Amino acid sequence: MMKVRVLRWSRRYALPLLLIILTNQAWASSLPSWHQGTNKTNIISFVQKVTAKNSKYYVPIDKRVAVFDLDGTLVSEQPVSAELSFAVSHVNEKTTYLPLPVKNKLLSSCHNINVKSCRDYISNHYYPIILSAHSGLTESFFKKEVTDWLQTSKNPETSRPYLGSAYQPMKEVIQYLQHHQFSIYIVTGSGTDFARLYAKQLFGLKPSHVIGGQYRKQLETRDGTTHLVYQNKMLRVNGGDNKVLNINSHIGIRPIIAFGNSDDDMSMLQWTEGGAGPHLSVLIHHTDKAREWQYDKNSDVGQLDKGLSYGPEHHWVIVDMKKDWNKVY
Repeated sequence: MMKVRVLRWSRRYALPLLLIILTNQAWASSLPSWHQGTNKTNIISFVQKVTAKNSKYYVPIDKRVAVFDLDGTLVSEQPVSAELSFAVSHVNEKTTYLPLPVKNKLLSSCHNINVKSCRDYISNHYYPIILSAHSGLTESFFKKEVTDWLQTSKNPETSRPYLGSAYQPMKEVIQYLQHHQFSIYIVTGSGTDFARLYAKQLFGLKPSHVIGGQYRKQLETRDGTTHLVYQNKMLRVNGGDNKVLNINSHIGIRPIIAFGNSDDDMSMLQWTEGGAGPHLSVLIHHTDKAREWQYDKNSDVGQLDKGLSYGPEHHWVIVDMKKDWNKVY
């Protein structure tokens, strides 16, 4: 009689126990570059509850939209963004299409526009330098220039290749969400054309899944061929509230997940949290001076001040890079 009872008990509980073991193993293997803790748990549990069909929080696949800032959220943005570093190097090139008087004015303002020695000037003249590096170029020539530059260029402070500057923990988040059939979009203040090339190589994202700033272009015929040619003027800045407006016009769906790292991303995260149903807003806090950079309130790049007080009050996930990530790159 005892053997029969034991056999019945084992049959009754063996499968549920096995499922628990397998679930725990899958949980532990998700996001391996993240330390076990509340923030990792919150991210995984949110995804689990919105993708499980028997969950009351289930979100249909066509509504699973996640948006990510680029610089400082997915890749290092110090001492300046990759796009600005490219623009500086391009302004310095003798082959630039930049008119010589304009180039001389920029160069004389800060010697040779060297990123290391002239960070403040570069940060304060972001758009003039960016526009100067684009102006007069055809879109196809610009894309080739960027592609070639990315293959060899390195961060001027760390000498880390730009193509090796993506955060491994964030790459895992993107892959994890894609596995659960989320549509991933990058929403960045960097120029769309530069960011599309960068994001394609780092994360394999399609160009249509990158939303950034726009520089004015016009159609021109050169050597019998029609080209899109950059003009020396901004068409659309993609920061702050504009990120929300551009997400709405480009995607047409309010995200249920948003990742950012600065006060410039707050509108995007606030809009995400304001949607009906489940939502997740996440801020990356740069706290790791040893492995990356430590900055927040007083930084002129990626300033994070309001978000540090607003986020916790509204149940955002505030990722502490030093404590939450067991590796950065």
